[in-house]
Amino acid sequence: MPAFRFHFSPRSALVPVLIFLILGTALGVTVAISSRTPVIHAISPRFAEPGDSITISGRHFGDERGRNSVSIAGRTPTQSAYLAWSDTEIQMRLPQSVGSGVVYVTTPQGRSNGVLFGNSRVVPDSPPDHPLPGIPVINSVSPTSAQVGSTVTITGRFFGPTRGPGVVRFPASGDNRFDPFVEVSWRESGYLEWSETRIRVVVPDGAASGPIVVETDRGSGAGHPIEITTPPGTKTYSSPTTFAVQYRVRVATPKPVSDDRVEDEGPTAGTDTADGAEAADSAEAADSAEAADDAEAGTDTADNGDAAVAVVENPQGLVGVWLPRIAVGPAQRARQVVSEKAPATFERDAEAEFVRLSRPPLGEHSDIERTVLFHRYAVETVIVAARVEERYQAPAAFIQQYTSADAYLPVDDATIARTVQQVVGNQRNPYLKAQAVFSYVLARLGPDPDVTLDPVAAISERRGDAFTYARLMTTLLRRAGVPARIVSGFFVTADLEPVRHHWLEFSIPGFGWVPADPAAADGLLGESLSDLVGGDPARYYFGNVDNRRIEFTRGVVELPSILRNGRAMRPEAPYALQSVYVEYTGPEGMIVVSWPDVSVIGEY
Repeated sequence: MPAFRFHFSPRSALVPVLIFLILGTALGVTVAISSRTPVIHAISPRFAEPGDSITISGRHFGDERGRNSVSIAGRTPTQSAYLAWSDTEIQMRLPQSVGSGVVYVTTPQGRSNGVLFGNSRVVPDSPPDHPLPGIPVINSVSPTSAQVGSTVTITGRFFGPTRGPGVVRFPASGDNRFDPFVEVSWRESGYLEWSETRIRVVVPDGAASGPIVVETDRGSGAGHPIEITTPPGTKTYSSPTTFAVQYRVRVATPKPVSDDRVEDEGPTAGTDTADGAEAADSAEAADSAEAADDAEAGTDTADNGDAAVAVVENPQGLVGVWLPRIAVGPAQRARQVVSEKAPATFERDAEAEFVRLSRPPLGEHSDIERTVLFHRYAVETVIVAARVEERYQAPAAFIQQYTSADAYLPVDDATIARTVQQVVGNQRNPYLKAQAVFSYVLARLGPDPDVTLDPVAAISERRGDAFTYARLMTTLLRRAGVPARIVSGFFVTADLEPVRHHWLEFSIPGFGWVPADPAAADGLLGESLSDLVGGDPARYYFGNVDNRRIEFTRGVVELPSILRNGRAMRPEAPYALQSVYVEYTGPEGMIVVSWPDVSVIGEY
């Protein structure tokens, strides 16, 4: 049997010992460094105003500030903001530009845990030690960090057995001087559960880090902090401007006219189809237009211009009008009704208000009028396609709502299906799908402001107005599985002339809505846009939109029928997309309901 010989060398024995010592030392240094990473225990007060002083307590901040720093909501205050610095406590004065958000302490050893702070100018005051009876109280929010479109659970008490008029508000991102909150939208399937002690909601588009607030008919309690992230990129609301806008609807009872007085001019009337078809009886349309003009004769006249007109046969009975409201959201804030004129009481919906009135006397009219002031922002996005997830966290109801066919969007048409397969192919990234569809629409269509076509006809005819562009791109996106909706309203020129316009938004996971305006990108709004958007409309209007907009509706606003046994009427070429515009009751006769273009009476 062979013998094994062992040879001992002092030098070889030293090698593993040295390796062990080196690794042990490195581990010790690592532990020492990690143990010195700053830790925040508390911020006092939790809510404060710019100019107030706050105290951050914790450990491992360092004995002096040196290269150490504090960041609040992504901003690092200047040196003059620091009042005192020690290893366990930092005192500082809040800068004027501070917002609500996460606070970090950073040293050479690393960055601390994040603690949320709230700017009390834009959040409710903290509640007393014993809240008023029935006021909502939030105990916890889970998760403490969430993305736009994800689900958040709020637990507490006094929320109410059902939502009713209750709302959940998140801090608004960007400039929050005028409207500090963004509400969870029930129209976007934002409320998943509501009980006395538990609420589940979807984080809305435009939300930012800060305190969530629950408000019921009893009032609103204190906010509870949450961190909101948008991993795919950033969205900014910039270049604010303020518009004063007046808009109205006119309900008229025309005097009888003889056939020989009818002229082929004035606004047309009738009920076109969703495809923008002309009225079946052009002679009747001309009669209605003449009647509308006669109804306004001898009264305070207002030029109808390109008014959309609905003719209602109704000599007695009631007329109900759903008057669209200027939309409110992250890009349009602080809507304020300066003056209003209505002949009867009305019922309000988030996007429209119902006005009920009797038939005006023969040859007279009734006006429903609003003057509204609001702040408008440009929306600009920077998105890294590689960070966009393929799957949506949004509720199934949201996906279903914004990927299905409707009266304007033939998502299930075979031509649309073939086109999407050719344009998108096997692409799975929602953002890259949208880029491909946008490029296709610009290449396929040519701008023609006088032609409105449905999406299938537009592919064949290769032209159309802004509504045609928006409908085609939205239809293709929905077919490709990307939630999308048409935005309807006006573009405001430098001379404050409103131009009826339509664009769209599409949604990507973890980010929210992204604007796109293929018609403007293709030159339909004219050459003057070059200066407004930096000289390249085709590039700018994918992912961005200017501040010259008046939004009335996002998608088709579904409205209820109010008048018992009433019949519905839709005007031609409306500037807001609604399921109901006019309801009426009573025997045959004629009433003309017209929607003139809005008037922009000022910009500030």
